[in-house]
Amino acid sequence: MTNAHCAPFPSSEEILNVFAQIGQGETLLLCGHLDVVPAQGPWSTPPFELVKREGVYFGRGCADMKGGIAAMVSAAHRFLSSGEYLKKGLALLFVADEEKDNLGMRHFLRQQIFLIAFFQAVRLFRMIRL
Repeated sequence: MTNAHCAPFPSSEEILNVFAQIGQGETLLLCGHLDVVPAQGPWSTPPFELVKREGVYFGRGCADMKGGIAAMVSAAHRFLSSGEYLKKGLALLFVADEEKDNLGMRHFLRQQIFLIAFFQAVRLFRMIRL
């Protein structure tokens, strides 16, 4: 696995995003969120207690995005383990705080906008120097 990078980066003092990327060029980004709905608010069952009712489980974070994240990680792992050549980029982004203020995604987008502006400035500088 070449050019692989995985690192948590802070989106605030208390919240972390997880970002992993492999390959170069155009990139397929698979994104999900790690947080669960707040415990405050109306609940039909106690939020911190797993309750099974008529074959259905209820509880804070019981379903949400866990299956989606597991599927994304599994798909990326299976592809990378297959030995197939990666022609473009593949990235996984798991953000925090999606259920409340989207601080994780906001941080990620601000970082991307900064990088895009930086690379455009470098490109423009090179064009001027030619």
